[in-house]
Amino acid sequence: MLAKWIIKGARLLLLDEPSRGLDIGAKADLYRLVEQLAADGAAVIVASSELEELYAACDTIWVFHEGRNIARFDPSKTDQDEILKQQILGTQHHD
Repeated sequence: MLAKWIIKGARLLLLDEPSRGLDIGAKADLYRLVEQLAADGAAVIVASSELEELYAACDTIWVFHEGRNIARFDPSKTDQDEILKQQILGTQHHD
């Protein structure tokens, strides 16, 4: 399905749990593709419950709690424990 949208030239992609069910090699291929699309100017939004994947694929991580945006992080400047704390506690925090 992803290839179909890429071939059509989509400039905005929303990927919801894109690596669910993929083996490690396929996950690596997927995130290399996502990185290349972003480098080529596409906007790519990745929704995932796997924080490690978000660190590998994203330049900004937004945390939602009970349906509302409560935090925004730069993964290059924030450790995963801080993000997990925001997810659990649901307190407001924005870089």
